[in-house]
Formats: sequence, structure tokens, C-alpha cells
Amino acid sequence: GITLEFQGEPGFQLWLDSLEDQRKGIELLNARIDNTVPYATVFVPQGKLGHFLNLVTEYATTLTAQGRAREKVVESITGIRRATLRSFWTDVPNLFPQNDAPVWWEVWLRARRDTHGDLMVQQFRMLAAECGLQPGAFDIVRFAERAVVLVWGPASSWTQRSELLDMVAELRKAKELPTGYTTLPPRW
Repeated sequence: GITLEFQGEPGFQLWLDSLEDQRKGIELLNARIDNTVPYATVFVPQGKLGHFLNLVTEYATTLTAQGRAREKVVESITGIRRATLRSFWTDVPNLFPQNDAPVWWEVWLRARRDTHGDLMVQQFRMLAAECGLQPGAFDIVRFAERAVVLVWGPASSWTQRSELLDMVAELRKAKELPTGYTTLPPRW
């Protein structure tokens, strides 16, 4: 498949529901706003790119009593491009790693809570290691459709293998958890 980034008009919303089609495997990975500009990152399986071409064709050729078909979704999009590393960044924009310095990345994988999801986590760790990203502790935080893991490394490591980003839904800067403080005895 391919991962695309949709850009909207500053100050307006993208019609996110229309960018995802679970029956076709088209998955909205993340949505964010950067300086009032809305963005959405969408995974499109191989052979399903025609879904978006059909939206535009229907908009261009079909008039209804309310106006053009698919008007809201098509007119909310000002740009489409192939996703980059920054397309997956959903944390505060100025926290994105600068100067290719290694950092701890919080990686939200497109891994469901099933055997297939477990396999994706294993594949991600192997690919990440091949690209110079060092996996963190083997603790995995699981949600219904995501698995969260930590890796250490520079931003340049992410671009060595395209399959690596194909598994990712979101990236954030890993934060230090207050667990050490919250588990202290009351006298401390």
C-alpha cells in the first residue's frame, strides 16, 4: 500500500469520515492541526487508490439538489502528497527532533490486538534494528487497533526502509513517566 497525507485549508476542517473506508482497508492513521492547517495521514492498500479518484470524479460529474456530490470532502482538501516522517508526528510540532539527534520515539503501530498484530510488532522491531533504531524495553502498551513501543535513534534512520513507516500510525516524543514518583510511600 501507500500512505498519503491530505492537507486542508487553514482554519477549516477536513472531512475525516470520508477519507477512511474500512471495507476497502483504507485507514485513517492520524489527524492533526499544525499552525491552523489541518492534516490527515491515511493508509491506502494496494489497488485501492481509485477510491479517491472516484470521489473526485463523482464531485466533477454529479450534481444533486444540494449541489455537487462529495462537495464537502473534495473542497476541504487543498493538497495530497505521499506521507513523510513528519506526517506521522502527532505531538507538539516544535518537539520534532532537530539536527538528526537521537531521541526516544513513542511509536504507535497499526497492530491490532491479535496474532497478526503481534507479528507486526515483531517485524517492526526487526526492521527498526536493521535501520539503526534501538528498541526500548519489551513492554508493549496495547489498544484495540494499536500497539505502542519505544525506539531510540535519529530521524534519518526512519527513511532507510519504506516498510518501516508502513507499520506506523503515529509518532510522538517519548515522555518520562511519573511512575517512580507516584509509587513512593506517602512519607516521601
